[in-house]
Amino acid sequence: MKYRYIVPVVLLSSLFLREERIFLFIILIFTSFMLLYKKRKEYIYLYFFGFFMGSLIEYIFITFGAWTYNLQDIFYLNFGFYLPFLWGITALCFIEFYKKITN
Repeated sequence: MKYRYIVPVVLLSSLFLREERIFLFIILIFTSFMLLYKKRKEYIYLYFFGFFMGSLIEYIFITFGAWTYNLQDIFYLNFGFYLPFLWGITALCFIEFYKKITN
């Protein structure tokens, strides 16, 4: 997948970082395009693995005081509701980066 569109999406979404609903909407659109472009079960599984495991690890580190957020959006887990979606996107980017450097 060509990731040349990541930089404009990141810049666009960073403009709306304070507006969480717009930020989440941009992330969901970007995620949908990423998953529809690949159309492989493995990528969907990897996305949800990153979605849940990244959120779980984030919750564990927040619980033990490694860092804090000033939010209480997801069932009082103290991080933004957009964060699991970003972990899913990160998992997809890591696998693409790995494929790129091993070829």
